[in-house]
Parts: sequence; structure tokens; C-alpha cells
Amino acid sequence: MKWLPSKSGLFSVKSAIEVLNHFATKVYRHHLVWFKKYIPKHSFILWLLCKNKLSTKDRLVKWGIMTEMKCLLCCTGNESCNHLFFQCEYAAYIWSRIHQCCLQYRGTYEWNTEVEWLSCHWKKECFINTVKKLALGVAVYYIWKERNYRVFQYKVSDADIVAHRELKEIRCCVAKWRNVSSTRDNWLFCLSWDFPQVIF
Repeated sequence: MKWLPSKSGLFSVKSAIEVLNHFATKVYRHHLVWFKKYIPKHSFILWLLCKNKLSTKDRLVKWGIMTEMKCLLCCTGNESCNHLFFQCEYAAYIWSRIHQCCLQYRGTYEWNTEVEWLSCHWKKECFINTVKKLALGVAVYYIWKERNYRVFQYKVSDADIVAHRELKEIRCCVAKWRNVSSTRDNWLFCLSWDFPQVIF
């Protein structure tokens, strides 16, 4: 990285920002997190996940805060963002329920691969993509919430119960929407989610 002076020959804050912006990694995840009708608490946790800033056990071990890395959701793997949200059997069940409602029949992969795919396929602003992005945030939030309940409060909920809560929250949220475009695809999508017809 080389900080060059501006056209006037002076080093300025503006020229420094231009250099930093040129070398900054392009954030292609923002439209998955911040979109119309997003739910702040869900988007915040999803944003932390995108930035790899959630305090998962693998990070806490690196910092010397704890020594135990076992995932409390499935009790088989070591807790990391990849494992907790995408490789854990508990999370896999929750994703399968979300995918079923979204009429999306594909597996869930490693986090970076998943984000790249979602960023490419959910870019267009439309009703279906908005619901899918909402579902992504809700799923991540509830998986993280269940993990924290087990770590801090020693409370355990079955994956089916957590999935039911997630789907109910999404349905309640979308039920408040109005003037959704009445296309065939939107109708089929609404039927898969059991959204009320009043949203059209």
C-alpha cells in the first residue's frame, strides 16, 4: 500500500481514505444483512457472523478464556462458526425446515461458500428474496440464541421446537406486510410458508 499525495502535492485525509478504499476487501454481504424489512436484532447477529466476530468457543480458546471446545448443540464437533451454523446436526435440521418453506432444495455448505452463493442468487430486491434473507437472519439468530442458552443458562430446547419458533416469527413478521405483488411465484411461495392472503 502506498499513500500518494493529492493533485495539489499535499497529503490529505481524503487521499488516505482513497488509498484505504482501493485496498479494502469488497463487502458483498451487506445486502444479505441490511435490507428493507430487516429485523435489527437478527441482522446484528448475522453481521457479526459475516465479520467472524461471534465469540465461538474456538475463538475463546485462542484467547485463553476457555479450554473446552465441544459444540453444545450436537456434542460431536468442536464449536466454530462453520461447525455451529453449517456442520452441526442440530443446525442442519433447522436449515432443512427453512429450506423446505423457501422451496430451496439444496444442501448447506461451508460458510464462505454459502455466503458467495447467497450473495449471487439473492441480490434482486423482490418479495421472495426478502423473505429468504429474513429467514437467514432468523435462523442464525435462533441457533446462536440456543447456543447461548445452553452455555449460560443450561437450558436445552429440541431442534424441532426452535425451528417452530423461527417459522412462527417469520410468519408473524410477513403477515404485517401489504401490497405484495400478486404473481404466480409469490402465490406459490406464500402457500409453502402458509402466509395470509391479506399481504397481497
